[in-house]
Amino acid sequence: MLKKGFMSFARSGLSSLFLLVGALSLPVQAAAPVKRARPAAKAGALAPGGYRWLEEGPLDGPIHLVISIDRQMAHVYSGDRLVGMASVSTGMAGHSTPTGDYPILQKNQWHRSNLYSNAPMPFMQRLTWDGIALHAGHNPGYPASHGCIRLPYAFAQKLFGMTSLGGLVTVTRDRLHPSLTIEQMAAAAGLPMTLAGTFYGDTLKAHRLVKFAQDKGLGAQAVERLYRAYFAETQSLFDEATLVALAVEIGLEAAETEAFLKTDRYADTVQEEQEFITMRGVQGVPFFVINDRYAVSGAQPVAGFTQVLNRAWDDLPPEIRSGPTCDDGVCR
Repeated sequence: MLKKGFMSFARSGLSSLFLLVGALSLPVQAAAPVKRARPAAKAGALAPGGYRWLEEGPLDGPIHLVISIDRQMAHVYSGDRLVGMASVSTGMAGHSTPTGDYPILQKNQWHRSNLYSNAPMPFMQRLTWDGIALHAGHNPGYPASHGCIRLPYAFAQKLFGMTSLGGLVTVTRDRLHPSLTIEQMAAAAGLPMTLAGTFYGDTLKAHRLVKFAQDKGLGAQAVERLYRAYFAETQSLFDEATLVALAVEIGLEAAETEAFLKTDRYADTVQEEQEFITMRGVQGVPFFVINDRYAVSGAQPVAGFTQVLNRAWDDLPPEIRSGPTCDDGVCR
């Protein structure tokens, strides 16, 4: 059950910020399928507290961490390239670190524990709201934490500067390589996706078109149609003829849409929203901002979104949380 005010935010967020910080960011680059990581150069075993960077940058792919509890090891990927590794210390018996896929929910360079005697947690990157995080700490080579993932200090410091809110961290029992391609994950969810051969260019007109459609009560339909055209049909979103044709499909008038696209209407609004997400360090796409406070990168498991939505809900003022509710699409 969701509160009506919260649902209103969700609808407005998904009709504006979702497109802005999704695959249509300004300017968009050619998308490419995420592949299994190429084998790394022989790195050798790492001593407790050890780490190694295989590339110094610049790194052009999204940063993704894979942490193996059994191996007490973390691998850092930039796109499909293994760029760094480190020994870790995960949760001890009775305080085990849970496996799963987690978005980075919060970052704090000089955080202190809220649960364990104000203990220092330098370069903290929160994975859950109930106490699991990455941070620099004692690294003996075996599980010794209360559930967090301790990293070597210098490694944690550099990693802190590389990651963004919403970045993906995968905790496994044994695996240290990324698992599925984006296309495979989409197929498993029943979504067609073809990333090979996608176009790139300036999507300002596409963003403006979404604003125009919102004025007509068709914002959500516009977002859905543009995403499907780009990700499933390999259509270009960078020419007016395609945009007009897609607009007509969702119910907009061709002549009115053509005339609109020849103006600069909503250009300033789109630029302001672009600055909003840039200031928040958004790098991966798509990216969701909830109540201007919480952020989640796309392609995350349902549990990741649920966790953040529940946290955002708990932070709402009592007068909103006690107001009308929505259940199965019916608001009361």
